[in-house]
Amino acid sequence: MIDVIVLTNGSHTIVEVKGHACYAEKGKDIVCAGVSALCNALRAYLLENDIRVEEKISDGYLKLAFNRSEEQNEAVRMFSAGINILELEYGDYVRIFQ
Repeated sequence: MIDVIVLTNGSHTIVEVKGHACYAEKGKDIVCAGVSALCNALRAYLLENDIRVEEKISDGYLKLAFNRSEEQNEAVRMFSAGINILELEYGDYVRIFQ
């Protein structure tokens, strides 16, 4: 199971993703691929827009912590919307907490 946690407190946001979907064997797991693509897109967006990001990344774990503006709110909403769609389709393998 992949757990996605999106916490906001004022202008500070933490996105934490942990676990493995185990939907299919490694390299063929479309749920992991979907979550990874959304995580990588959010991270790239933040870095490309010079947002200072504290990050921890390891196998099955990602944590991004950053201060955001209204523009970054939209990026986080898009990330969350993508995860919500995955949760609707593959709820036994991914869930989001907001």
